[in-house]
Amino acid sequence: MGCLVDGLCKDGRTSDAINFFLENTGGGSTWKQSDAGETLCSPNHVVYTSLIQALCQDGQSFKATKFVRDMRRDGIRPDAQTYAIILKGHLQSKHMIDVMMLHADMIKMGILPDEVLYKVLVRGYQENGYLKSAERCSESWNQVIGV
Repeated sequence: MGCLVDGLCKDGRTSDAINFFLENTGGGSTWKQSDAGETLCSPNHVVYTSLIQALCQDGQSFKATKFVRDMRRDGIRPDAQTYAIILKGHLQSKHMIDVMMLHADMIKMGILPDEVLYKVLVRGYQENGYLKSAERCSESWNQVIGV
């Protein structure tokens, strides 16, 4: 399932990937069963991250955020890469409240951004007038690197 969803997303066929995902998983949290009661597919980290990335690239960061929630509901923990993708998607769309909420969620889960994401966040906060948030983010990075 992961390879097919990832391939469809990389081919720019996000709608087809989502439809395949939904048809074969029962929407995520409940795995679709065959007529004989066998589990057909279950979503995994690769599937969710591929869908999230494709949606963000298509400018659909709100829809991508739903998949992050579904991912967590299904017991699959988003990692730093997943958060970087969704945060960059919301920054591009200038959805700053969502950026701040996801950034806080990321920190609460104990996932620290890497240097590149810290710089993206600081620049995004600055460009959108959230100077205090940019300053706090910059200070956090300085603490991480021990400056």
